[in-house]
Amino acid sequence: GGEGVAWGKRLVDIASIFVKTNDKLLNILEKDSEILYQYNSISGDFETKFAYEAKATLLALGKAMIVVPKSSTVVPGQVDAEPIAIMDNHINMVKFAGQSNEFKKVASYLKLIVDKAPAKVQKNWLTESGIKASK
Repeated sequence: GGEGVAWGKRLVDIASIFVKTNDKLLNILEKDSEILYQYNSISGDFETKFAYEAKATLLALGKAMIVVPKSSTVVPGQVDAEPIAIMDNHINMVKFAGQSNEFKKVASYLKLIVDKAPAKVQKNWLTESGIKASK
C-alpha cells in the first residue's frame, strides 16, 4: 500500500490519453486493498521478500519522491517476510548494469529461495498425500 500509488494512477490517467492503459495492478497495491488482506491470511505459506527503493525518483516539474517507502513495503501482519532496501530509485531499482552490489544482493535472496524450494515442494506433496489418504 504505497503512497506512490496515487502518483501512479495520475500517470496512468495521463497516459490513457495516448495509449490503452490498465490500472488493475495499482488498485491491488492501494493501501487497505482487499487483495492485500487476502494475501495476509495465506502469507505464512510463503517466504516473502519485499523490495523498496532507498533513493527518491525524479518526477515531473523537478519534484522527487520515494514511490515505495519501507513503511509501505511489508504488509502488516505478514509472516516470514523481510524488507530489502535497494540503493536506487524506483525506476532503476531492478535495472542492473552488471553484477553490482545491488544485483548480487537480489541474486543472493533469489538463490536462497530457490535452494529451499525442493524441500518445500516435497513437504507440500507429502501433506497433500496425507490429506488424500485420510479421506
